[in-house]
Amino acid sequence: MKKKWEEPSVMIQEFVPNEYVAACYTLACSVGPSHRNAPYGFLWNGSERGDVSHSSAGESGTCADASANRIITNDNGVIVSIGEHNNQQGWLRAELDEWVDVNNDGICNPGDVIYWHTVSHNGDRRWNHWGYAAAEIASRPNHS
Repeated sequence: MKKKWEEPSVMIQEFVPNEYVAACYTLACSVGPSHRNAPYGFLWNGSERGDVSHSSAGESGTCADASANRIITNDNGVIVSIGEHNNQQGWLRAELDEWVDVNNDGICNPGDVIYWHTVSHNGDRRWNHWGYAAAEIASRPNHS
């Protein structure tokens, strides 16, 4: 049986992301003497104590560099993840310890206080951090 000729055609599939990111904020760890003077207290005790940062304020590629840390929120403005990129260690696992919603609106905003910790790749070291959320791009406070 002979097949009927069909004209060639191109099908375009629209890209659909698998995760909605409503906003992305930067986060710089407060380092030096102020590290233990967090505005809502030092949260880590006992086994959670871990190390504190030894970076200098604003040091590139460390927790003190706001461009090296990210807070990702969902479409409701709730924090879903934190990422920290260190020049020497690459991406470190970061976990949220406490989020102080300064204006009590249930949405992460610039100025909210974030407490988080990172863990070395082999799990033998932990670093505790706190800092203020800041808009990644000041003229675009969210990505929605």
